[in-house]
Amino acid sequence: MIVKLVEFNKFDVEKVVLFLQNHKKTQIVSFDVVVSEKHIIHSVNQCLKAFAQHRNYSNNEEIEFLIRLVGNKQIKKVIEKSKPTKKSVFVSWGDSWSDFKSEFDFKELKFPKVTEKIEKEALEKSATFWLSS
Repeated sequence: MIVKLVEFNKFDVEKVVLFLQNHKKTQIVSFDVVVSEKHIIHSVNQCLKAFAQHRNYSNNEEIEFLIRLVGNKQIKKVIEKSKPTKKSVFVSWGDSWSDFKSEFDFKELKFPKVTEKIEKEALEKSATFWLSS
């Protein structure tokens, strides 16, 4: 799994969408919905576990990942909330990082530090959101 915080030098949402259509097991999401790198990894793992146990809400792994990341079953809201922006997180549980690096002009950033409490809350939400939805 590859997780990178990136800032696009020239952000083109249509180009990002096209890239995602051609690269399965990959998402590029707004940094605004991400708490930490651990939050991303946990959400991917929750997604894969949901498929393995046939408890997924979407038939698409990439959408299921967004559902788990944002913590909401309403796909339209999840897509809108996580839509890529200039500062986004690239995540792939496939093999698309080299293609991403060659297709986009960006700089890689470090994830900011967050408190353990904030991170724990995000992880719990991605694991148990369905209890309150």
